[in-house]
Amino acid sequence: MYTWKSSEDLSTLRSINRGMWGINAYAQKEIKNNWVFEWNFTVHRFSSYLQIVDLNRGSKASTGYKYVFDQYQLNNLALKKFKIPNTKIAFLIGAGIGLNLLPHNSISMPENGFHFLRTKDNSGNSVPVYDISLIDSEVTINNKYSVNLISKLGLNYKISEVSSLVLFSHHGYNLAGPIMEKNLREIMYENQNFGAVHKLSPWFSFISLGYEITLK
Repeated sequence: MYTWKSSEDLSTLRSINRGMWGINAYAQKEIKNNWVFEWNFTVHRFSSYLQIVDLNRGSKASTGYKYVFDQYQLNNLALKKFKIPNTKIAFLIGAGIGLNLLPHNSISMPENGFHFLRTKDNSGNSVPVYDISLIDSEVTINNKYSVNLISKLGLNYKISEVSSLVLFSHHGYNLAGPIMEKNLREIMYENQNFGAVHKLSPWFSFISLGYEITLK
């Protein structure tokens, strides 16, 4: 999962990711002394939204702005396997390096930007609290191709001689820095003009659950 860092110009408007999913396929070769070399290919799809946050009331609301993007990773890792004696369980820990591809996908936004009006106060009265419009914006891919450093921690539960259930936690850092930016050039908020920049953090993490088949 990636997170967004918003500029301080307008902290009321934030970027968030929702509806994330991914597919991870990999092949491993055990070398010796429980060392494993792994090649894996990962596809992730993210849906990024702009959200209005009212810190005073603790309320949040989506604006309707939606940006969908895919990410492809090809990673090479070296893992050490630790088998627990007299059990079917083994732990794996390791690290590696990978290539990252981030093609430009699609933006979905209401016609003429967005306009949002909140009509409830603390007492439930219908009063205008928010009056906000996005007039001009652009999404920029800073680095379509980049390099990741990645670590991996896993749990392997052996079902049979040739199959296992696996649970992996991945954590990484993109050496290119923020690989995507939302440049919100002109925002009208409560009769004032603002600009804001939202940057996709280079740090990421995700968890995968799967089924492993051993070929002998």
